[in-house]
Amino acid sequence: MASSRTRKRPSIPIRKVTNGMFTGMLFSDMIRVGDKMRLKGPEGTSIFQTPKGRKAVFLATGTGIASVKSIVSTR
Repeated sequence: MASSRTRKRPSIPIRKVTNGMFTGMLFSDMIRVGDKMRLKGPEGTSIFQTPKGRKAVFLATGTGIASVKSIVSTR
């Protein structure tokens, strides 16, 4: 999940993986708009507070972008 608490709908970044089982289904005709899926959400929290008088730089790649996107979108 990459949603900030200010968004009403969740944001879920998905990267297509070559030969990936889930993304193979998701990016083909096997799963279509309107199909119901059962998903288990992530657990835990990701909190960052910029130290007073300092600036922060966030670096992330791959699936690591989700928590950073969530933090940055609340600023």
